[in-house]
Amino acid sequence: MLKRICIKQNLSLRSKEFLNWLHIISKTIRMRYVPLSITRYRTIYQGINGLVSRGLVLFFLLSLQLVFAQGPPGYTLCAEEGEMFTLPERSHVAFGAQGMFKYRYNQTGTITFNNVTFGDPIPGVHKSGYYQIADATQSISSLSWAMQAIKAHLTGTTLLSNAQINSVADTIKANIFVVGDTVSLVLQAFDLVDYYESNNGPLFLNSASLGGFPNAFGASDGYELVRAVFRIQQGIRDYVYTPGNVLKYLSILEGRKFKTADFFPGVCPYPEDPNTSYTVQINGSMPKEYGKRTAWSSTPARRPTGYYLAPGSIGIVKVPAAMVNTDFRILVGAHTYDHTGRNNVKRFFRVTTTFPITDTITQIVNPFGGSIYIITPYEADLGNVDVDLTNVVPAPFFSAKTFSQTCRSICLPFAEAKRQRFRPVVQIPICGVTGRQGIASRSAPCQTRSMP
Repeated sequence: MLKRICIKQNLSLRSKEFLNWLHIISKTIRMRYVPLSITRYRTIYQGINGLVSRGLVLFFLLSLQLVFAQGPPGYTLCAEEGEMFTLPERSHVAFGAQGMFKYRYNQTGTITFNNVTFGDPIPGVHKSGYYQIADATQSISSLSWAMQAIKAHLTGTTLLSNAQINSVADTIKANIFVVGDTVSLVLQAFDLVDYYESNNGPLFLNSASLGGFPNAFGASDGYELVRAVFRIQQGIRDYVYTPGNVLKYLSILEGRKFKTADFFPGVCPYPEDPNTSYTVQINGSMPKEYGKRTAWSSTPARRPTGYYLAPGSIGIVKVPAAMVNTDFRILVGAHTYDHTGRNNVKRFFRVTTTFPITDTITQIVNPFGGSIYIITPYEADLGNVDVDLTNVVPAPFFSAKTFSQTCRSICLPFAEAKRQRFRPVVQIPICGVTGRQGIASRSAPCQTRSMP
């Protein structure tokens, strides 16, 4: 840009060198200049020689509208727009300019700072990337304070304005990644959710959130409290129900059901006898495909068990030793699509839990409940294997070879149909299969509703 201006304006060699020097200095100290018109540059040029002779470089920089690239307080500049940066450790990152930023929290690895990764916080302006090392100790304190503030608002002890609730919700968003770090935080989070569900009703079932709400976190539209509680519950699922934390907090998680699960995925009864075990045969093979691959041909296969885990129940899955540490996994819940980017929030963004098979016995849990699957890795070659499941509920399951005869008295939200090819597992709302010949019907009346 500077070279083009010098040519068009027929600047002297001395002035060219001076502008080039300023350009180098500005890049070195990470400064940014606002593009100016050719006319403005001509006006500025007319005073360059005098400025240099008087040494008034600072005044010239101000005239050129050079400004320091400033990020959010406490953040360090690490990349220009479009560049990648490898974080030294777990960090929060920001992308933007002129006080307008998009954030991503609790990040590791390499981050690309562009509009695709973050969204565009300020269109038409050159942006930069920044990072801040995540301080777990400070985050624990901040998250605890934020949850206390929401609880005090719910109890009426200290009422918050809508703007204050949004501010507290921002604190929750920035620090929720530590909710599973300590027992006290886990209990505090569950206590807050329990209080809200008991007194205000579950999300998506109470009057404040029935039918969903706009995916506009930070907006002042009457959904501020709903979104704050949503962030806490979603954070519990994301950071407490991890494989490591499930083992760590098993006694706390047992029986912990999100009451909103009655809305989605749907109502599920608890097992009549939690000690009853069932044996199912699973296809433990996924042969390598040669030639031109078809859709999902190398994607790990989802093998249905025909059983459902009730919300809050601790299920036990026993597998052969050949499946241990060979990339087999257990999936609880069929709805693996992340709804973070949807325009309207009609269910929680993420509702499934996944457990790697690292032992012959795996304990599984999900506060939403869900169908149980074995994920068979690509190129696995174990053939048919027997899997034992305990503390689970038989679910309607149909295929070209077999169909369920056991579920007429069990009210579950979904039935599963297995096809041999082309998306082999299809989960269908139970209302969609009742009344068909050979397919189980519910003993309870079916309430039709659209899937979120």
